[in-house]
Amino acid sequence: FEYIEINREALAAEIEIAEDVLQQYYDDNSHRFLQDEQRQAHHILLTIDAGEEAAEQQAIALTARVNAGEPFEDLARQYSNDGGTAPQGGDLGTVMQSQMPGALGDAIFSMDNGDVLGPVRTDFGFHVLRLDQVISGGALPLAQVRGELMQELQADGVEGQARALERQLSDALFDATELEAVAADAGLEVMAVTE
Repeated sequence: FEYIEINREALAAEIEIAEDVLQQYYDDNSHRFLQDEQRQAHHILLTIDAGEEAAEQQAIALTARVNAGEPFEDLARQYSNDGGTAPQGGDLGTVMQSQMPGALGDAIFSMDNGDVLGPVRTDFGFHVLRLDQVISGGALPLAQVRGELMQELQADGVEGQARALERQLSDALFDATELEAVAADAGLEVMAVTE
């Protein structure tokens, strides 16, 4: 049994996408790759276990000490009641506002880079905050989505090529006497199943 195969993966591998075509496709589709603004911050959490007023006063004092130049990370390790972040100097990591609802997120996303703010009251207690970095939102860079866009462009190109080959083969097979001649005209090879 002999046949001619149109292999879409093989066709895709042969499609080369020019850099200007890729750039234009990225520009036209960058809305698909939007990311929210992110912020990297540190905090010191003072729970209200020993009393709300005492925790607030300690937060005020720690804010003053940070502003006077004491290392935030050292104070977080020593005083923070957040067991998950205290060992890392109060590092909250990089967060989006949707990950930090309420007063804590509102405070972090209202600060400017390098600001120290405290006390900030939440359900957990009082926080002293330091904003370390603002990562702008917007479209991911082309370098990060290049592979995905290349696959899409190749898939689009394959569809057109595959349809054209199918039409060409269909028309050629109607009048053909030899399968090898049809395959050669289409730039394909004859495949065989042997059992």
